[in-house]
Amino acid sequence: MDDTTRIMLDLNAGPENALAVLLAARSPRFTLEGITSVFGTSGAEEGARNALLLAELAAPDRDIPVAIGAAAPLLRECKPAGAGGWALPEPKRKPVPASAAELIVERLNRHRGRITLICCGPLTNVALALVQDPGIADKAKRLVIAGGALKAPGDVTPVSERNLWSDPEAAFRVFRSGIPITLLGLDVTREAALPPELLRSLVKESDAVADFLEQIIRTRTSIRGTGTSSGIPAGDALAVAVAADPGLVETEGFSVMIEIKGTVSRGATLVDLRKGLRPTVHNCDSALKVNNGRLAAGWTELMSRAAKGGAR
Repeated sequence: MDDTTRIMLDLNAGPENALAVLLAARSPRFTLEGITSVFGTSGAEEGARNALLLAELAAPDRDIPVAIGAAAPLLRECKPAGAGGWALPEPKRKPVPASAAELIVERLNRHRGRITLICCGPLTNVALALVQDPGIADKAKRLVIAGGALKAPGDVTPVSERNLWSDPEAAFRVFRSGIPITLLGLDVTREAALPPELLRSLVKESDAVADFLEQIIRTRTSIRGTGTSSGIPAGDALAVAVAADPGLVETEGFSVMIEIKGTVSRGATLVDLRKGLRPTVHNCDSALKVNNGRLAAGWTELMSRAAKGGAR
């Protein structure tokens, strides 16, 4: 019996995505069914290239399909937030001919009820997949979203987080789809961190992954945003880890609404917290606290197993 966690990654090629891909592709705990790119930190084509590079680095013996996704929001214009590339060689493989939405639909239909879809960017690809096949809402095991801000302040506006702000109409569609959702907002992704010394302990491994981890340490150690945790930002890696270990975060059920018409509140994740008026039907489990010690321990175990046994 296959006891691995089947996942797909939907990424915007941000710097934090690198640790997420390494964990997903390299750990034998996961079966990575595919990676899809979406606009965001960079363009969708550059995002696919980065995903290919990272997948080949983490699991050179596996042919993980990578598909190019949406280049723009459903109804708006959005410029990339910045470069997302790393100093890596050109990938040997090319993206698959299918679009990101097509790959999502195909994999969810092939493995009904078994795939957790992890989104670390705008939700445009998932919204387009729902247009192609609304039935996938009942075929996904769970959707883990690194995005939004429930009680924490936003990073684009006072109340909005960038991923959902970038395409609020797509987020609105996804949150109303009925897919089981775990929301990892800035409440926890801003606090998720991996100690540099932990990654350095794995750098002793004499392979290309070790070299790349050292590159991450050099470029990301001092970047901590407004969070209170020290270390290398690991919000996207947290989303991958939660797919296998939900106990990494403390969640509470909410009925989340996505604001699509506001200026300051565009893309905000809104909930009714009034006593006695809070909806009893919830559309997602929202994380409010992360256990960084458990995250570090889990990362060490997963990557150590990969170092000994190799990637799946």
